[in-house]
Amino acid sequence: MTNRLRGAAAAAACALMLTLTACGGSGPTAEDHGMTAEEHAQWEAEQAGGGGAAAEGGHSGHGGGAAPAPGGGGGHSGHGGNTGETELWAVQSAPLGYIVTDGTGQIVYRSDRDSNQPPTSTCVDPACTAAWAPVLVGESGVVGLGVKEDDIGALVRPDGSKQVTVAGWPVYTHVGESTGLESAGGNGADGVWWAINPQGEKALPPTG
Repeated sequence: MTNRLRGAAAAAACALMLTLTACGGSGPTAEDHGMTAEEHAQWEAEQAGGGGAAAEGGHSGHGGGAAPAPGGGGGHSGHGGNTGETELWAVQSAPLGYIVTDGTGQIVYRSDRDSNQPPTSTCVDPACTAAWAPVLVGESGVVGLGVKEDDIGALVRPDGSKQVTVAGWPVYTHVGESTGLESAGGNGADGVWWAINPQGEKALPPTG
C-alpha cells in the first residue's frame, strides 16, 4: 500500500471512529482498524493544519458521493467517499463481535448457500439480489481497513460484474438495512445469512 493510500486509510479510519462516537458508542480504536500510532499522529497533524484526505479530494467519512461500480446488476459498491474504491472495514459490534462493514457502515454478509472453494455465488436471480445486494469491486479496486489484503478477492458474476470476496466468500449487504452497530442486523436470516468477520468466518450467533 502506498504512503498516500495508507494516509487516506488512516484518515478514513479516524473519521469512522468519530462517526461511531457521535452516535453514542465508544467506537473502535485506531488499533482496531490496523492503524499505527504514527499514522494516527499524522492524521491529527493534518487535521490541525486543515489538510487530510478530505482536503485532497479523498475519503471524508461515511456517506458522500460514490463512483459507480462496474457491471451494475443491482449490486452495491460499498463506497464511503468519492475515491472510487470499495471499502471494507473491520469494526467492533456489541452483539456480533468483530465484523466487516462496507464504506457506508452497512454490515457485510456471507451465505451458507455459497462456496469459498472455489468462490461461487448462488444469489444471482433478481428475487435474491433484491434483498441481498452483492458488494461490487469499485473502479479503483478494493481497500481493506482491518481486513487483510490477502483475504480480499473477487469473482465474476453472470452479468459480468465483479463481486468482492473475503477469504473466498462472496459478500453482500442487506438491502434497506440501516447502518449502525447497535443491532445484529440480518445475522442468521433464513438460517443461511451471516455477518462475516475479517477472517471470512461467521459472526457470533444471534442472541436473545
